Amino acid sequence: MGREFPIQLLEFYTRSIGELLESEKVFKNMKKFIEILPSSCEILKLMQSQKNNANEMMFMKLIIDIMENYYKSVEKPLFTKLQQEVFPLALTFYTQIDEKILNEVNNLFKSHIDKSNSLYTDRRRILWIL
Repeated sequence: MGREFPIQLLEFYTRSIGELLESEKVFKNMKKFIEILPSSCEILKLMQSQKNNANEMMFMKLIIDIMENYYKSVEKPLFTKLQQEVFPLALTFYTQIDEKILNEVNNLFKSHIDKSNSLYTDRRRILWIL
């Protein structure tokens, strides 16, 4: 995957989430997008199966953050999936990740965001998700 992929993924998500509740088509597209992301079980298995490098951890963090933001936006008021899947996954992720790797992951995100030349990159919205 190219180094631009994380930003392209974030840009797609940030553009779409703003229109999510205003358009049935966008809502269906976002639902499909979330469904094709690795599930919380798949991410958990990946975390437990091997020692992951900063790039792999970056994608895990990105997916967890997108899932959290998405379910906060669509599951009101019960937040069932958020509480039963996303929060336990995030807790596992943050308890297993070394602080040094987490700093590397955050620096990778910052680097990708800073290098993005896209007109769609709204850094405030991206940072709100991350």
